[in-house]
Amino acid sequence: MTFLKNDLEQYKQTLRLSAQYFLNFNMVETAWEKLKESNFPREQRDKFWQLCIEGRRCFWEWTTAERKLNPRYSAPPTVPCYKRAVMLLEHEERWETAIDICKDALQWIDSTWYSEKIKKFEKKKGAT
Repeated sequence: MTFLKNDLEQYKQTLRLSAQYFLNFNMVETAWEKLKESNFPREQRDKFWQLCIEGRRCFWEWTTAERKLNPRYSAPPTVPCYKRAVMLLEHEERWETAIDICKDALQWIDSTWYSEKIKKFEKKKGAT
């Protein structure tokens, strides 16, 4: 019975973490649209960056909990806190940091988008 109770508690924790992640997911997407519409003012970019950092934490915690429940779990192919952070860094031409974020994303997400971005940013970084 203790085994089932532990599983239930783990499942509840995973649900709480997924709720936090998906709340952040929606906040990131909404904030990104507002940021684009307002032409990327510095103050909004800083707030958006913090939202992406918080989203990464939520994503890591949720994914770690999911993997404990199911070792075959694989992360979704798109994670807005990563993707939009990379897009913001690209807008700001911060190639090195964008490359670092892409590499971090590849540790969690199986997506060619980040690999392609790394190649693109390496070329741009070399051109400056």
